[in-house]
Amino acid sequence: MNIEILGGCAEYGRNCFYVEVNQQAILFDCGVMNDETQRLPNLEKRHVEKLQAVFISHLHKDHVGALSFLAELGYQGPVLLSETTKDWLPFTDTLQFVSFQTTQQAVWQQVTPNLKFIWGNSGHVLGSVWYSVLFQEKQVFFSGDVSLTSPLYPVDAPPRLVYDVAFIDSGNAGQLINNLGSKEEIRQLIAEESTLSFKIESKFTSKCVEILLYLFQTTKTNLFVDEAIEQWLHFHWKHRDNLLKQTQMDLQNLLASDRLQRATKRENGVYFLTKEQFLATKMEDSLNRIPFKNHLDTSDIYYVSTYLGATKTIYFHNEACTADTTLAEIIALNQTGNWKDV
Repeated sequence: MNIEILGGCAEYGRNCFYVEVNQQAILFDCGVMNDETQRLPNLEKRHVEKLQAVFISHLHKDHVGALSFLAELGYQGPVLLSETTKDWLPFTDTLQFVSFQTTQQAVWQQVTPNLKFIWGNSGHVLGSVWYSVLFQEKQVFFSGDVSLTSPLYPVDAPPRLVYDVAFIDSGNAGQLINNLGSKEEIRQLIAEESTLSFKIESKFTSKCVEILLYLFQTTKTNLFVDEAIEQWLHFHWKHRDNLLKQTQMDLQNLLASDRLQRATKRENGVYFLTKEQFLATKMEDSLNRIPFKNHLDTSDIYYVSTYLGATKTIYFHNEACTADTTLAEIIALNQTGNWKDV
């Protein structure tokens, strides 16, 4: 088995992983860098010529941003993804998308005579999934991005198989984060400084939705969103069958409340913004400095790694994780505390 890391190890972004067996190959995710460079993965035509299928874990650009580049390289095979992820993509006619409903029970699906897979909900964002793949008699697990304790989305356990290789999200490696504690810290800050306005910069993440719902339930403060965040909330409502039942009801109440407002002028409250350009002056306080977990942290990585027990494990989505980083090295980082806070 030949594994090539085309992006996503020793960096934060452009996740793209190539697995070749007997002159045939599969690809997991196809993203660009998560910064202004938008750098492409090291994907070449020689890779594309052997691809039997491409598996997409979720809708974030560091996992799907290079799909147009994949098309430019001439790939014409299936691109497998959830129906929710497909609905978010701005283009659907340049590649052969094969989608599945994450609201239905997952079953093994045959792609070619030597390739089949099963998916499960990964809890990272709306429509995100992991894959367990049997390819040329090799068993491969790809986590995508994972949140084991999401209060918004379901999370499924992968089948216990004899994995030859596992790719595991390590976006919060080197940290131990309690999201409930972080949300409570945010609530207390707002309660102590009720005459101030606060800002949370967020893109299209679960963090934005989770904190919005928490503050809606535990405070009386007004909640302001820009147009993009408003669309993100309505996208959640459109695909509410992907949400946990309690979250569906909470989101419905939030969308119907006059406490949720479009951010058009500066008032006391909490602002959820995708970009800096809103309002000329900065808010009195930014809540982004409070840690929040959107990926696996060290404790989660230990749990998932030992659960899977793969012969080889590749930890990705972290500047500190190379293709050769071991679980012991990840655990040691929490003891030394010298890893970059991502």
